[in-house]
Amino acid sequence: MFYRWDDFKSKIRSLRSLKSRIFILILLAGIIPGCCMQYGILQSYEARAISVRSSEVQAQLRILADHLITYNYLQDTSSPVINAELEQLSNLYNGRVLIINGNLKVVKDTYGISEGKTIVSEEVIRCMKGKNTADYDSVNRFIEITIPIVETVSVPDDNGGEAREKEVVRGVMLTSVSTDTIVNTLDILNRQAIIMGNIMFIFIFKLK
Repeated sequence: MFYRWDDFKSKIRSLRSLKSRIFILILLAGIIPGCCMQYGILQSYEARAISVRSSEVQAQLRILADHLITYNYLQDTSSPVINAELEQLSNLYNGRVLIINGNLKVVKDTYGISEGKTIVSEEVIRCMKGKNTADYDSVNRFIEITIPIVETVSVPDDNGGEAREKEVVRGVMLTSVSTDTIVNTLDILNRQAIIMGNIMFIFIFKLK
C-alpha cells in the first residue's frame, strides 16, 4: 500500500516537473524570438529612416549649392534669397548649415557662431576634392552631411579645339541635421513592443 502511494506521489512530482519544463520552454520560445524580432525591427527602421533623411537633405543641399554659385554667394553673402533658403532649411530640419569657401573659411553659419573661422576637418577636405559625405552620430543623434559647391567652367582645349566643360569645387556646405523625430518614433515603437511583450508573457503564464 505504501509503495503504491509513494509511486503515485512520484508520478505527480514528475508531471509537475514536466509541466514546469514545458512552461519554461514555451516561455523561452515566445520571449527570446520576440526580443530578437523587436531589436531587429527597431534597428532596421532606424537605419532606413536615417538613410531616407540623409538622401532627402542631400537632394535639397545640391539644389541650394547650385543657387550659391548662381548668386555668387561665396563672395557676397548679402543675398536675401539665399539667406532665406538657408534659414528655411535650418528650421525645417532643426539643424545647422555652414558655407565654407575654397580657403576653408566659413562665410556663413546659420547659428552665427563660426563665421570668419577656418575649418580643417577630414570630411571638409574630402568634400573639397568632390566627395560628399553623410555620417550618423548615434550618440548625439544627428546626421552630418557635406556637399561640394561645384561650378561648371569652360576650359580651352590645349590642341586648339573646342573648349570643354569642367566642374570645379568652389566650396563646401557642411550641414548638421537633427534626428529627434526619428528617435521619438523609435521610442514609441519600443514602448508598443514592450506592451506586446508583456501581453504575450501574461498569456503564456496563464497557460501554466
